[in-house]
Amino acid sequence: MQQETNFGSNFGGCYLKNSETGEGVYIKTGKPSQRNMYPGNFDSFVKITTQLGMNWKTTPISCALVRADGSIYGYGGAMGYTQFIPNTWMLVEARVRAYTKSSVGNPWNPQHAVMATAIFLQDRGASIGTYTAEHEAACRYYGACSSYANSVMSKAANIQKTIDQLEQLSN
Repeated sequence: MQQETNFGSNFGGCYLKNSETGEGVYIKTGKPSQRNMYPGNFDSFVKITTQLGMNWKTTPISCALVRADGSIYGYGGAMGYTQFIPNTWMLVEARVRAYTKSSVGNPWNPQHAVMATAIFLQDRGASIGTYTAEHEAACRYYGACSSYANSVMSKAANIQKTIDQLEQLSN
């Protein structure tokens, strides 16, 4: 949650306007943006937002990455506190509902997002508990190994350090 949205302070910088082409707009400027969502995720995104009573055209999502030369890299479309791609959210949503005892899973609900992330990372081997397994799970969460996983692991180490310090205070 810290890595993806800074605890909800940035859910994304784009709105999807065309569910068939992935075109949309940058929220801050209103200028056109491209590749806001991979076409295979549109139906899931519309289903998720509709179930939650949200308008998919005004729900913030991540934008596609733009390189320094202006070329677009990949797709945007991640949503909620921990930035799930809609089809990926659909893979864990039933278990999120079961664990949270909710009628619908909501990626914009922090409890649901954290539960979904835990389920997803566990499914990708993080529950083994080694640095290597957790690093690999972070890579799989992002979709590629990069500095992303190193940043996640650094944040996790700092959080664990704080937990350890607080536990020492209570002893």
